[in-house]
Amino acid sequence: MNFDFAELLLRIESRFGLRLRAADLAAVAAGRQPQDIRAADLLEAVRTGRCRACGEDLCGRPLSGTCPGCGTAYDQSDEASWRQMREILAEVSGAPAEQITPQTLLIRELGLT
Repeated sequence: MNFDFAELLLRIESRFGLRLRAADLAAVAAGRQPQDIRAADLLEAVRTGRCRACGEDLCGRPLSGTCPGCGTAYDQSDEASWRQMREILAEVSGAPAEQITPQTLLIRELGLT
């Protein structure tokens, strides 16, 4: 099943409570061909994201807490982040969540367009 990258990003931003910039996504996929971008690359972008409410850069902050700019709660911890990312990828792709790993290729294996 093909799914739209924009839809995927909207869901990620909504669930994680942050705003992703093109530069955040480009940085984690640097050196990879588009068809080789992995689920782990998206997860890394989430960990280096910005607060969805105010745009505050959360890089270097604790993995979970409240945004220093506006007080919005966020959680970027490894386990919680991976669980949410896998659920989102399963929802938008139709693939069973248990088959999605950090190494899953978004285009080749899940049909990202």
